[in-house]
Amino acid sequence: MLRSLRPDSRGGAIPLREDRRLPERDAVSLVPALASAAYAAEVFAYHAGDHPMAGRRALGLSLWNPGAEWLVDDPTECAPLFLPSQLWIIGLGNLGQAIVWLPASLPYRAKDRLELLLNDFDTITISNQSTSLLSHEKDSGRTKARVVADWLEARGFSTLLEQRPFGAWIALAPDEPGVALCGVDNAPARAALEKAGFGLVVEAGLGAGPQAFRSISLHTFPATRSAEEIWSRQVGQADGSPEDMPAYKALKDKGMDSCGLAQLASRTVAVPFVSVIAGCLVVAEILRRLNGGRAFELVSGSVAALEDVETLSITSSTHSYGHVSADSEA
Repeated sequence: MLRSLRPDSRGGAIPLREDRRLPERDAVSLVPALASAAYAAEVFAYHAGDHPMAGRRALGLSLWNPGAEWLVDDPTECAPLFLPSQLWIIGLGNLGQAIVWLPASLPYRAKDRLELLLNDFDTITISNQSTSLLSHEKDSGRTKARVVADWLEARGFSTLLEQRPFGAWIALAPDEPGVALCGVDNAPARAALEKAGFGLVVEAGLGAGPQAFRSISLHTFPATRSAEEIWSRQVGQADGSPEDMPAYKALKDKGMDSCGLAQLASRTVAVPFVSVIAGCLVVAEILRRLNGGRAFELVSGSVAALEDVETLSITSSTHSYGHVSADSEA
């Protein structure tokens, strides 16, 4: 049995039999979501039987210092005093909806102090109902941007809609959000992230295929490598040889050809607990930069082994893309 933990900016799960907790101090509001997602990830790994230590280890992450030992107190941690006032959200699939869902927990004095520009042209389908936090059966056929806007506006947030695909043709107007949070699984769109004129971009992606669907990578721009350099040469690759895996072998025996198997194995597998953890890292990047924490140009790892998250820090300028004071009593 596992117990969820929510101290400071650190969240995760630890076996109940170990009878230990971190100090019960105020937690950053993202932490309950992070802890719940880590808990779900550990339960999933335990029942899948694909990690020998699942259910027998502490699994967690520090949002203030990803990559550090999350059970060790970090005296540099602090509660967020400042929050973003404008964000441009690119992509509203399973990852994008997680990124949108998380700021709703932040301690705004009034929710309309955060304006979100929602950028997605796609519609809700049956597959979104089981993979995306804000999509339901009643939403099928509606555009993702309008569905997410309805959810946000019902909670008092201010929204704008951009229902075109994101690409090199998008140009930032002077009064539009200077910070973009991106969750699209599309190499051309990612390669164009710096061409729109954003002052800061935080981009996250999830692994593809049955072996890497719990993998997470986060990039920020500007950085030592440009978005175009990273993504313009991306070539989709399947995870190993799917024909050797039992599930794919069964499909092959039923007549599916190797081309179909490779395409199936290369699809991104959308699992909400992975998206929530990735979303926490995205939103935390903004909070750290607003509140004197470290900035990272790369965070990479797997939900199956959060203790092995790798990071690359970067020197960043003062966040000058719009902020408001947090509600200290929230």
